[in-house]
Amino acid sequence: MAALAQDSGGVGMESRVGVRVHLRVAGDLVPTLAVTGLETRYEGSWNPFTPGTLYVDYRVENTGNVRLGSESTAVGSHVLGIGERSAPRHRAP
Repeated sequence: MAALAQDSGGVGMESRVGVRVHLRVAGDLVPTLAVTGLETRYEGSWNPFTPGTLYVDYRVENTGNVRLGSESTAVGSHVLGIGERSAPRHRAP
């Protein structure tokens, strides 16, 4: 950040400018994401003919040395593989 202060007749004015800087350090790139804290919970419906709700909680951590984003989706099915359903994709910057 850079600041410039001016005083003209008792009125002070300060202008500031900020600049984002991206640096690249020498060395190998290690693009790595890790999923931690994975927990699932199922709540059945009161009606035995309608599906219940599956809740999936997780945390994605950038454990590498590169700025990354991620896209995730969850897929679930009955024990016998019947009625597969998927959640909408989730993008994380």
